[in-house]
Amino acid sequence: MCKPIVLLVILNAVIANHSSQRLRLSTLIETDKNRDKFRLDIKKGCEFISFPNATINECGFCVGGETGLNHDYGKDCKGVCFGNAAIDCMGVCDGFSYVDECTGQCVQPGFETHSIWNASSNRDCRGLCLQPSSTDPVGGGVGGGVGSTSSVSAPMPSQTYTIDQCGICRMSTASSFTIVQSNQPVDCNGNCRLPGLSKSVEVCGQCVRPTEMSAVIDDCGNCISEGHPCSCDRDPTKCGCIDPNNCYVIKAINPQAIPHNIQANVSIVGYFYPYAKQLYCVVRRHGFELVDSFPVQFLHKNKTVAQCNIQLAQDGEYVLGLGFRKNVFITPPKDLLHLYVYDTSSINISLIGPSTSLTNESDSLLTIHFDDLNNEIPPIPIRCKVLYDNGEEELANFGVKLNSCTLPRSDHRSKSQKIRIYPTFDGIHMFSSSVEHLIQAIPPRIFVLSSFVSEDGLSVVINFDKPVDLGAIDRNINANSDTYDDEPLVMCDYLFTESTIEHLSLHGLQGCRWATRVQLIATILRPLSTDTIEVEFKPNVLFQHGQKFALPNEAMSGNVSKLSNWWSYEPMVAITGPNEISACGNFALIGHFSSPRGTHEVDFQWEVEGDVSDELKHYVSRSGKSNNLLLSSDLLEIGIEYTFIFKAFIQVRRQSLQATHLLVKLPYEAPIISLYHTKLLHSLPFYESSNLTLFADINVPDCIQPPQRLVLSWRVSDPMFKFPLNNIAKRFSITYTIDPYTVPANHPTSIMVDSFIGLAQNKTSTAMFNFEMKRAPLKANLYNGITKVTIGSQSGMIRLNSQPEPSKKAMIYQWSCHEIKTAQPCYFNFANAQPHELNRNPLLVTPEMQHRNELWLSSVSMQPNQQYLVGLQLFDANNSKISSETEYTLLNVVEGIKPQVSIGPIFIKEKYVVPYNPRFSMFIIPFGTGITIRGKAFLEQGVGEVRWESTTFRYPLSWSSKRVSDDQIDTQLNIHEDSLMAYGLYTFKMVACSKNKQCSSSEISLMAAQSATMCNVLLDSYVELEPTMVNVEKCNIPPSASPVTYQLYLEDEHFPTLLPINSPQLSPVMTFPGTPAFSENQLNRLAVRVCDRFDTCTLHFSPPISVENAPNLTASVDQLVQRARRLHKIGDPITAFSVINSVFLKPDSFNESYRSYESAINSTIEFGSNALQMPSLTMSRGHYEMILNALSFALPKTNNLRLRRQLLALIVRFYEKAEALQSIPSINSIRVTYSNVMNAFVPNEEQRNANITIDDERYLRDIRLTLRKIKQAAAAQLPLGSRLVLMAERLDDRYLDNEGLPIRLHTAVTEVMHLSNAFDVNLKARLNVNQTVTAQVQFGEEVKMNLSTGWDCHQELPCTSVVYSVTIYPDLNPFPESLSMHKLSPVLDITIHAPKTGEEMPIRSLLKATVFELTVTGNVSYGGTDYITKCHYYDEERQKWVMDDVHPLGIAYNQAGCWSGHLSSFVVMRSVVGLNADYIIGVLVACLMGVLVFGIMVVFYVQRKRENASQVMPDVPIKIEPTSTNSYNPNAHHIQAQRAHAKSRIRQVKVATEIQSQTILVTD
Repeated sequence: MCKPIVLLVILNAVIANHSSQRLRLSTLIETDKNRDKFRLDIKKGCEFISFPNATINECGFCVGGETGLNHDYGKDCKGVCFGNAAIDCMGVCDGFSYVDECTGQCVQPGFETHSIWNASSNRDCRGLCLQPSSTDPVGGGVGGGVGSTSSVSAPMPSQTYTIDQCGICRMSTASSFTIVQSNQPVDCNGNCRLPGLSKSVEVCGQCVRPTEMSAVIDDCGNCISEGHPCSCDRDPTKCGCIDPNNCYVIKAINPQAIPHNIQANVSIVGYFYPYAKQLYCVVRRHGFELVDSFPVQFLHKNKTVAQCNIQLAQDGEYVLGLGFRKNVFITPPKDLLHLYVYDTSSINISLIGPSTSLTNESDSLLTIHFDDLNNEIPPIPIRCKVLYDNGEEELANFGVKLNSCTLPRSDHRSKSQKIRIYPTFDGIHMFSSSVEHLIQAIPPRIFVLSSFVSEDGLSVVINFDKPVDLGAIDRNINANSDTYDDEPLVMCDYLFTESTIEHLSLHGLQGCRWATRVQLIATILRPLSTDTIEVEFKPNVLFQHGQKFALPNEAMSGNVSKLSNWWSYEPMVAITGPNEISACGNFALIGHFSSPRGTHEVDFQWEVEGDVSDELKHYVSRSGKSNNLLLSSDLLEIGIEYTFIFKAFIQVRRQSLQATHLLVKLPYEAPIISLYHTKLLHSLPFYESSNLTLFADINVPDCIQPPQRLVLSWRVSDPMFKFPLNNIAKRFSITYTIDPYTVPANHPTSIMVDSFIGLAQNKTSTAMFNFEMKRAPLKANLYNGITKVTIGSQSGMIRLNSQPEPSKKAMIYQWSCHEIKTAQPCYFNFANAQPHELNRNPLLVTPEMQHRNELWLSSVSMQPNQQYLVGLQLFDANNSKISSETEYTLLNVVEGIKPQVSIGPIFIKEKYVVPYNPRFSMFIIPFGTGITIRGKAFLEQGVGEVRWESTTFRYPLSWSSKRVSDDQIDTQLNIHEDSLMAYGLYTFKMVACSKNKQCSSSEISLMAAQSATMCNVLLDSYVELEPTMVNVEKCNIPPSASPVTYQLYLEDEHFPTLLPINSPQLSPVMTFPGTPAFSENQLNRLAVRVCDRFDTCTLHFSPPISVENAPNLTASVDQLVQRARRLHKIGDPITAFSVINSVFLKPDSFNESYRSYESAINSTIEFGSNALQMPSLTMSRGHYEMILNALSFALPKTNNLRLRRQLLALIVRFYEKAEALQSIPSINSIRVTYSNVMNAFVPNEEQRNANITIDDERYLRDIRLTLRKIKQAAAAQLPLGSRLVLMAERLDDRYLDNEGLPIRLHTAVTEVMHLSNAFDVNLKARLNVNQTVTAQVQFGEEVKMNLSTGWDCHQELPCTSVVYSVTIYPDLNPFPESLSMHKLSPVLDITIHAPKTGEEMPIRSLLKATVFELTVTGNVSYGGTDYITKCHYYDEERQKWVMDDVHPLGIAYNQAGCWSGHLSSFVVMRSVVGLNADYIIGVLVACLMGVLVFGIMVVFYVQRKRENASQVMPDVPIKIEPTSTNSYNPNAHHIQAQRAHAKSRIRQVKVATEIQSQTILVTD
């Protein structure tokens, strides 16, 4: 006897059509004793899979009976279920013997040396297997190609490795690789050397030992044989000495010119021996008139250089020589040297040229020429000292010509700036005058070689050679544009020439967006007709980013060609649809198509085979010319098996594809089931190691009466299928996941899903999925998928490991290592060897290390400034013919005590690991989805800091770091979904520094792939609130993206964003209650959001659709409520939500259909409450957006506060559930909910006329709680550097502007900003027709300090940024007011939130948390002397306004200032004077803190005075225009009709205010 259970079906789609209801389930079973109960005949155990005589063994398999399986099926050789023990090649259970991968021999551990390593015919000297057909990138190894994670761009030619004459393994055949000196086996004397060591080297043409270097090189580093002056120390005859024991010869002096009246140090070069106590530098006029002499200062142990400190008073030309007496030369006249003395004040120079240079000339010498205006510069070479913008100084070279100097190659000149050049002779004493030189940045240019047209022809990707200043583009657009058109189109118009715009417009130009600073992407609706397009840019529109003096571009163009094989996969087709259909009702067969070139020029056709009637054949031929085939069961005969064929003909390839689907009609009414799965349109085989998820899509025809709960269950008829026989929850779920290794490889099998209504088990319909899994190939998963590691040469040990697939096979590991530049094996660095290591194997990876499951390498054993390619290949221990591809990790060794830096793995939404793509040498990610990049820094001596950088990414980088230990820091870079565009190429660098600021880095590159494209939304007209079908056709679905979901949205200018109409569903054939029209022309426009399995979504719009008004509004609403309740009875409250959703969008309907709306609201509350009671109910972001949309739009449809409180409670609960399931609604959805909730405490027109205010404290508290959840949801998903402004507005017809239209007043304005720290805020809001109120907020230093880098935000990693929220209520607000108080200012709410979670962080008990200033809106003298002006905050616990810990700064210029030690909701009020405790504490604290805040008060009021001096608020009514369309007043739709005559004006206002309310990503 079965226990009574309740099977609740949660269905996720909308009404299919007039005769049936389409239902997509998300969960199917809930057990609750308090619900309606009914009994089902649920089969248990092996009877469920049609083997009633079998029994379940310990492993969960049905064995015995007719199964053909023995009792131990599923156990390993040790009798453990699903164990890893296997019989090895010696016949031992769980033994350690293995089949050698090179010889094929069975080997016992410990005996490899004799049987394996001496088998030279099978292994080379590296220890790798010999295979002539090997495609190992460095030759000789087993395995194919570059491997799944190789960093090598192309395979290297196969090579032979042998032992050379020195006993070292080397590549022996000729190759194209450059063999550098360090890799030669012998030195210049023919001696064998160890890697890193050398006995002799060739220096100055001689082969010498390192200890004999001084015999061939002098102290100056020159070859002695070349006879440089420094060589006099070793060979005085080169300086003209006859007697080297008594010689005083001078050859040069430096400097040759000195300033007058300044003691200058002059170096004399020559030969001086022996040292003399009385040796002088004798200076005479050029006419041998004695001037003066100065003692020579000898340098210790230096015979070639001496010094004299010379100071001369008169400028002019002198000669200098040596003498033992002050007035006698011992230097012959011919050897006397010239010395010039100059007056710096008399030298006046000007720049001859060049006056400017370019940043790209920084790697070239630059000669600067001067003009000697007074002819005072001595005729000797000069040099210059260069002073850069950043304060750095650099000494230039001597000029080749007189009055010139040569600036050396310098990275400083790669930055545009004005540099100051000071001429000098000695680099110390500068001329009194200097010149200025301007370095300008060259403009970006098109990088044609990397630009391309996507293969589907819908995107033109233009790359630039330098980053573009996007901020300058935005500023120029805003300054020069007087229209408010679509921003992407404005960008195209600003950048491109008219001819390019016209060319792109022929294909439906959508817009131009910057993916990065070096990548512009132009998108079109229809594919380009040719494979090449010439794009032309206007002049003066592009500047280089990050440059102070950037030159504008000239007019330029480039031919961009189509990328021929972007996806590199063959087109595919598939069919989803029911296998069995009901005796009544409609259904659809869906043809799916995927191709790199999309659905353009692809012809679709359906056909049907079998015992087919002429009517059906003609219908399919006529209606089956798209990928969706809509059918009625009336066209089919009962019991006949039909074969439907979906064909796709690709014109450009003359290729035809087809898929088939079997279908039979049942003799009774039953649900109609279609199956979707995650391997639909998958380009790779279905391996046993992967999982597959099946989704059931249910269609319940209307002919099935009465509506009852829907029951669905999964089953199999294969005993080898590991099926959860006793797991009721999984068997009765809407989805079923086939886990890895639950089905044998190469074994055809199937899984079925059955469905029926209520207790009608005899009227069951079935859908079947047939499949066969392939044996999973071995995969090494080297180093967790990390492809590149930077290693400091003294950083410590590095551990490379493998994480093979759980295939339960015993594995043999084969490690390899090669140098990138030479293809030689990696060698041990004997320069750092310990004494016991001098006799070790020269290979870095020795044969003893080659078979270990992890590889440990010491950084000191690697040679600095070398790159190593470490490879790993796996072999089946019992079958060496089964092996993995060789996977590689690149080790980049940098010299010094620098950290090891590794980047990876990469996650999509912190869930899916992104594999490396060897074809593109980067990681391919879906666009528009959140990406997490992990990294690690390690250094034995201790890691100091870690940071992330990107020179091309548009937005600020947001990352978190956690110090695991003193020697390791883990970090995580978070890339927001809004910052990734399709075809965008993104590069990020992780930098890690030691505590001594020695840094190393590693880079990673990502490319964002496109999702679904080319969808057509087909619908001509409909009647509002009537069931309407819309067909989404010809979508191109990329591989591995299935299943995709479709969700319908409404686009209308009266709303700030798209409004969800239904919930996401699997079928592209959707029905919905027709949404009302909001414009006089009765036209609507729909959009379909198509999302793949990674939640990457694309929008596709319909043409304008004609809408007919409902003939009877009340009847239409009642019918929709009845239809929704039918869905709820079947078990689908979510779809019931979507049915009623359209009801609440109808304007001008509150009074007309009040009772119908009350019924709809009560039903909505019931649906929401039941949905929340289903713990297994999982929903996507689209579900939550639709639900919150329905709940918030229902608020103004009733004046019943009880119903409103229930709606608010549901909004809070659904936000909490979305947060828990990490499916937070989008910012656009939050805008709509915010506007509706914030206007929910504003009296409507009827209440306002009756002077009714909404002052219920419980209701207002619910409003505040809901706002907190809305702010938390916004803060949780706001990217770093972005600013979000939320506005709630209301139309007030009591005040009209100059055109007779009602003005818009702000109910509330909220600013949410995510920055690296808390910054000051300035908010404005319109109070009435004459006044705009402001709120200025300054956060205290304690707040900024506490929320600086690495603060505790209650997350796994510390937070490095902060989200703050500031809300201003100009007049009405959701706080209760006391009769004993008079409000003087707007209400201000300030909160701080943690990024990523949005959790509100309490800020309290600080000295000064915030200082704020509010506009005075009340009577400052209210109540006379009986009242006092004080700052208040709202205490949620005490539910009242209190004064403690908030203090006034005073009132000036119509502004009131306050400061507080905590963050809360604040207001300035006039209250009755009383010596209560709050007041006394406030006075005492204010007195103590008065001095500290006085400065802040002065700043506020000085600033206010300046503002008032420059702008005076008018006292008379002025023309008021709406400031935003981001709010929607449900009670004021009748006013919209008055705006029809001002359509163009409203269009401008709409876009202008959308900029305020959009999420603004701060880029420059």
